[in-house]
Amino acid sequence: MKNYKSILIFIFLFLGMSKIFAQNLFEFYGFVRTDAIYDTRKVVQLREGNLILYPENIKKDAQGNDINATPTFNLSTIASRAGVRINGGKALGANITGQIEGEFFGSSDANINTFRLRHSFVRLGWERSEFLMGQYWHPLFTEESYPNTVSFGTGIPFCGFDRSPLVQYSYNVKGFSFRLAAISQRDFSSTGPSGVSYAYQANSGRPEITLGIHYKSMILDSSATLWMGIVAENKSIQPRLHTDSNLITNKTLESSALTAYLRLQTKSLEFKLKGLYGENMYDQLTIGGYAIRHYGDLMPTGGDWDYTSILTASAWADIDYKLNSNWSTGFFAGWAKNLGSANNIQDWNNKASYFSRGYDIDQIYRVSPRIRYSVNFYKSLPTDGLKIEKYKISTLQFGFETEYTAAKYGNLRNSLGLIQEKSDAYPNAEISNVGNYRFLFMVSYNF
Repeated sequence: MKNYKSILIFIFLFLGMSKIFAQNLFEFYGFVRTDAIYDTRKVVQLREGNLILYPENIKKDAQGNDINATPTFNLSTIASRAGVRINGGKALGANITGQIEGEFFGSSDANINTFRLRHSFVRLGWERSEFLMGQYWHPLFTEESYPNTVSFGTGIPFCGFDRSPLVQYSYNVKGFSFRLAAISQRDFSSTGPSGVSYAYQANSGRPEITLGIHYKSMILDSSATLWMGIVAENKSIQPRLHTDSNLITNKTLESSALTAYLRLQTKSLEFKLKGLYGENMYDQLTIGGYAIRHYGDLMPTGGDWDYTSILTASAWADIDYKLNSNWSTGFFAGWAKNLGSANNIQDWNNKASYFSRGYDIDQIYRVSPRIRYSVNFYKSLPTDGLKIEKYKISTLQFGFETEYTAAKYGNLRNSLGLIQEKSDAYPNAEISNVGNYRFLFMVSYNF
């Protein structure tokens, strides 16, 4: 409680300081948001349903009825947010900016409604290069292109979603931006024998590395803007320091990922397309992770086993159209696929062999139409001479979105972790196509 109060005092002090600084050194922003959420069945979710992943599998009671076929409703305000941008100052020939931002989302389901850090970084900007250090969007998220959904989940589990502590250097030339980043894990972490923890990546002794190439250009006689990019990632985790027999182990797991995106924007239309292909993607809030590698009946001495990544692929498309200055509509579609492992998995039909999200799912898809109504509020200020400029100071927004998400569950897998349909080789295999409708209404006041 003391920590919670100190954070609030910190925010109010910053708000008070805004009246002292007349040179616009501080820019305060945020929004107050409320979501009304209705699901037609139980879903795999985070933070009281604000982040939906996919519907829960069928769970039968003693009479064969599906326990999870129960609708749920929730009102939530925990997505409300506040932040401050700090502008001004020069050092080492660079313009210095900073940002700190938080929300009441909590860092886990156990502490919902508490203030947590979203972004906190310092940025040094030169004419053609930039250095950023702090907590910011993971490069696989690609801030240049992400879904414009009403849902706070922003397209997960089809779109990688992660904010992490990082050090990033960018070099910009002729519309291109080349970015190299070294990253550690925090709120968005890998999973393992001790549950979800940043320690697995920290214990590997090296940072996660990403390399990205991004491009931006005006096209169609400067009536449209085009963004394109590709980001490659490599990370290492060490799930255990000792075996179950209390023997030291240094076994690690290497994994890689690749994402590519395209975004096209005109005055009234915006189209985005992105794909993600990678190993051990649990920390990105997608399906996937890793498993214990196969040893048959002869496990290594002391249980010092190796690991094998679960490979996943996902793709999504998002289109947004402005009907007029107040109304806009859009549509999101996403797909994700479990591609199994490159190596055989130990006891592959045993849940205990997997450290993975959706290990019993073959694929997921989602379709999601939306509509928004926005009202902007302006303040008129005099400039040089007699000219009066209008500045937007806040926006009131209403949004409605319908999601249909379906998951294809299977009860049996082969040695590579791939879901099996009923066949001569798998006569007891069963596939369940489980779907959920979500109806979401959102009110947000942005300042």
